[in-house]
Amino acid sequence: MIYELRIYTIHQGRIDAIRERFSNHTLGIFARLGMQVCDLRAEYFKV
Repeated sequence: MIYELRIYTIHQGRIDAIRERFSNHTLGIFARLGMQVCDLRAEYFKV
């Protein structure tokens, strides 16, 4: 089994758009390709 860690840096104010994109588009592509998402989280850091 192969694991892949992806870390995205989201611009301020865009988190809702990214969540919508993943829910309505990206996760479907992953499922079609046989990829299983193990964890999906958002952490907020003040810069």
